Amino acid sequence: MATLATACIAGGGPRVCGSRTRPPDAHGRQLGELLTDPVFTGAPAGIRYMQVTSRAAQWHQGVDGAAWSGAHVSAAFTTSLPRPALDRLFDRFVEQAGWTVDHGNRPPDSRQWAKTLPGGGRVVLDLWPDPATELSGHFSLAGNVDVPCT
Repeated sequence: MATLATACIAGGGPRVCGSRTRPPDAHGRQLGELLTDPVFTGAPAGIRYMQVTSRAAQWHQGVDGAAWSGAHVSAAFTTSLPRPALDRLFDRFVEQAGWTVDHGNRPPDSRQWAKTLPGGGRVVLDLWPDPATELSGHFSLAGNVDVPCT
């Protein structure tokens, strides 16, 4: 495995992250913890989630490698709030639920926070305009459990 990791780092082969037979959340604990996090069980005052969806950890096989993606929960909503007011509202809401601002590599037009779940999984939470619709005022709040490549 060390040889493969060395080859991947050097650009000499496909990336392989984990084992398909060993899912990172085999019993769905991280997914359950994320689904019951206060940011997904309720919305801030003035916001109503239209739909909350979830997905267990998944194995992805591609031409350039294979890896697990972690458990995922997202909430879709609409709002008439201007973006600066929406950002302030969610900053307060997620901070009260124990999340901290994550200044990592985030896409433009997004906000990002991080939290460690009770079982130890690290989650990145993003708020951005909903990519599934062209309509203004449609947003997604999505939490993704990090799966370290070991």
